Amino acid sequence: IASIKLTLVKRRLCLRSLRKPFNHLFWSPMGQFIVLANLGLTGGALEFLDTNDFTIMNVSDHY
Repeated sequence: IASIKLTLVKRRLCLRSLRKPFNHLFWSPMGQFIVLANLGLTGGALEFLDTNDFTIMNVSDHY
């Protein structure tokens, strides 16, 4: 259980370090991938991340 908590803390810190204006977060049901989205009046930016190594897999806009 301690290793799970440590992993969650590391992931949270990595997401904070991105410093991008996203207001929605969508996790994959399997847990490895996440979509960061800036939805609403301020845009439609989508960023797809692999949370194992925090690589950006794709960046897209949706209007």
